[in-house]
Amino acid sequence: MVAFSDTIKNIRAKLAVLKTKLSSKDKRLKILHDLQQLADSRPNDMRVQIKIADTYYKLQEWDKAIATMDLVANSYIEQDFPQKAIASYKKMLMINPNLSSTNEKLAKLYEKIGQKQDAVIQYRIALQNYYSLGNQEKIIAVTKKIAELDSSLLNKRHLAEIYQAFGMMNEALQEFETVAQLYRQNKQFDELLKLYEIILPHKPTNHSLIRDVCILYLRKQQPEHAIKTIEKYKVDTDPAFNDLYEKAKLMKKALRTAKN
Repeated sequence: MVAFSDTIKNIRAKLAVLKTKLSSKDKRLKILHDLQQLADSRPNDMRVQIKIADTYYKLQEWDKAIATMDLVANSYIEQDFPQKAIASYKKMLMINPNLSSTNEKLAKLYEKIGQKQDAVIQYRIALQNYYSLGNQEKIIAVTKKIAELDSSLLNKRHLAEIYQAFGMMNEALQEFETVAQLYRQNKQFDELLKLYEIILPHKPTNHSLIRDVCILYLRKQQPEHAIKTIEKYKVDTDPAFNDLYEKAKLMKKALRTAKN
């Protein structure tokens, strides 16, 4: 059983800790008050604002700390000090990593100073947050920005798929066709065929596209798919497709014979 004297000691210790905390908070509030007065007399001195933000942080007033650092960042941008603004935005993200708009602002500053890869990283972080929020407009805008900064096949295709997912088929098809041209140039024929299978149902009268799809099927030794495509899009009676149609039939027969 705990002795009464020990209980008293524990209570006194807790009271001492509480008193220290209250004293520390009072000191910080006093510092904050003095800094705010100093800021009134030196409105353009961002060093004072940074100290104010730091004091808010120590007082655990996160929103006020972030708002103050945002003010500092905007001031540095107006003064054309992008590196200092970048440092301010990084401090904001240390306080709250889920500030998507801050990631975007940081990305734009990285763009400005020519650090494209760092910009892409920040846009990707923002994009993940927008996915979690289901913000369609921002998802499209940021994905488009990433594709502009890093025009890799992967990013271009991702943009096309985003357009497709949100029902923007005209934009999706335009991007898919751009990616298809790059796949063709790089001789990535399997990926090219997958894209053509997406594009073709939306362009059923494009005979050149139908021909390319069938040739790619024959290249993969899938004559049955080529025959079905020719018949589905009703070009089996078109003289321009006679040779291709017959070649598909002969390949189908030869493959069947080889299996037997």
